[in-house]
Amino acid sequence: MSGGNWPKELKILALSGKLEGTALIYFEKMVPGWTAVSNTLEYVMNSMLMLYITPIPSAKGIELMSKEKDPSKTWPEHYQYLVYVAERSGNSEQCVLQCLCKSSPAYIRSAMLTRLNSQRIDHLQQAAELASFAIEHEASNVGPSNGSGGSSTGRTGRGHGRHTGGGYGGQSGRGD
Repeated sequence: MSGGNWPKELKILALSGKLEGTALIYFEKMVPGWTAVSNTLEYVMNSMLMLYITPIPSAKGIELMSKEKDPSKTWPEHYQYLVYVAERSGNSEQCVLQCLCKSSPAYIRSAMLTRLNSQRIDHLQQAAELASFAIEHEASNVGPSNGSGGSSTGRTGRGHGRHTGGGYGGQSGRGD
């Protein structure tokens, strides 16, 4: 039954089939009142979303956005949270970028800040790129327990031991 012109009632019924739990209970309770005002799917969906459109004072938004990222949340979830709070609190896209860096755990913040370009004006795009970088950075085994950037042996790969000939410089190490 894809395509074509669906009757308005069928579209609303199809929406109810996608809901479950408390969302479905709320929908079933409210849909008669919503359809009495306007029998369109767009109006019903906007009416459902009104429940979630809560204004947040700007200062409170910044406070929420600056808290350290919840370790149980993924970087895309954290990014979406920051964007949502910024929208609800009237804070700028630049604030999302700044708070993404501020709210990052310390072991990743310094690496993230090296990639921050303050000259760019596409703040949300840059924030999304930094969130992707954070995923890659965490996947490369550089985490809170190993924040030095070295290997698991503690070596950084520089200046350990002698040259491959066994001696220093032009020496072979065999007394030649």
